[in-house]
Amino acid sequence: MERSINKATIYHSLVLSLIIIQLLSLIVPVNLTLLNAVLAIGVSILGIQSLSRSFQVATLIFFIAGLGLLSTTGLSINGLAMAITSMVDIVVLLGTV
Repeated sequence: MERSINKATIYHSLVLSLIIIQLLSLIVPVNLTLLNAVLAIGVSILGIQSLSRSFQVATLIFFIAGLGLLSTTGLSINGLAMAITSMVDIVVLLGTV
């Protein structure tokens, strides 16, 4: 019996994980920036496939431009993770509504 990977389930699980981590960060004083960044990258990769073609192109242009800007600043890994997760609050707000 062949088992296939359901990308939609993984995507929804990642978004739910982001919501849970954001809510936990309000209660527990632990820095979860790196975990947020990893989950946000997963959400971005799996979520871009559900966009229309024009939004996919626009998103990729903004990602490439953002990576270009970040590469010129010489940020640390933590700074890079904070840049990646800067929009996570919006995803969490949309997910909890």
